[in-house]
Amino acid sequence: MIPISNPKPLSIMMLTFLLTTGCGLLQKSRPHYNSCGPDAVFYAFRWHGIESSRYKISKEILKDHKAYSLLRDTLSVFNAGLGELTFPKEIKDELEKYKIKVHSASLGEFKKLKKDKDTTAIVLVRPKGGLKYHWLFYPTQSDSPSSYFGSLTTVVDKIYTLTRTNID
Repeated sequence: MIPISNPKPLSIMMLTFLLTTGCGLLQKSRPHYNSCGPDAVFYAFRWHGIESSRYKISKEILKDHKAYSLLRDTLSVFNAGLGELTFPKEIKDELEKYKIKVHSASLGEFKKLKKDKDTTAIVLVRPKGGLKYHWLFYPTQSDSPSSYFGSLTTVVDKIYTLTRTNID
């Protein structure tokens, strides 16, 4: 054991470290499979007749995207909730792996689509002025994504319309 003649600098350094890293080190984050990204993909798979689970989807996303997983893990040190992030490319890749064609659409294009059983989408929304992003599956998780947080306060950042191809 190394004797510490003056513990004050060490105490200040430890306190500074804890204060500047947020509570990510002290909080236990929810597992990624309980977050909205795998949840939205799960609903899309189920709608399109693909058997899976949130756990399996999350595991595949994390395995297939090592760089995003490293970024997610690093960010979660500063804020435990950031461990739940699912990046747009991860969503798109997971859908396309299961032969679901993904088309990026604007809100205007989305609103013009015929709303029937074949119209499905995964939508990324957030409250106006906020950073709490949320993935949802249309139509089962929200029939009006542009009013998810309220009609005047929801910002739609990304819309992926979905089409199942090569159904076996």
